[in-house]
Amino acid sequence: MMRKSKTIIMLMALIFVLAAQVMAEPVAEKVALDIQGDDLFIDTDKQIIEFTGNVLALYEDMTIISHRLLWDRADDSLDISGDVQLTGGKLEGTAQKVFIDLQKKLVTLTGDVQMNWDGQLIKGSVVTYDLETKILKATNANVKIKEIGK
Repeated sequence: MMRKSKTIIMLMALIFVLAAQVMAEPVAEKVALDIQGDDLFIDTDKQIIEFTGNVLALYEDMTIISHRLLWDRADDSLDISGDVQLTGGKLEGTAQKVFIDLQKKLVTLTGDVQMNWDGQLIKGSVVTYDLETKILKATNANVKIKEIGK
C-alpha cells in the first residue's frame, strides 16, 4: 500500500513539473537588431561585426537588404553598402550606402539615393531620416509629386 502511494505521488509530481514547463514556454522576445548574411567576421578587440553577402537586417520597423553591413558596437552604428534597399513604414528606397547612428536614430543615405515616401519619388545626393521625429531632409533634391490638392 505504501509503495502504491509513493508511485501516485511521484506521478503527480511529474505531471506538475511537465505542466509547469509547458506553461513557462518562452515568449519570442523582441530583438532590437536582427542581422543575417552569408559570411560573418568579428573583431572582438575593436568591437566590429561585419556581415557580407546577401545581408538582411531588421531594425526598428525597417528591413534592409545589402551586400555588406558593418556594425561598430563601440560607436553604436551601422555602415551598410552595396546596392542597399530599405523599406519601413511609408518609406522605401535605394542607395549605394546607408549609415545608421543607433543612438541618435538617424539614417543617412548616400550615392544615387531614390526614396519613395507615401507615393512621392524623392531623389537626392544625400537623404537623412530621423526615426524619432520622422523628418526627412535631402541635399540636391528632386521630388516628383503624383497628386496635388487632396
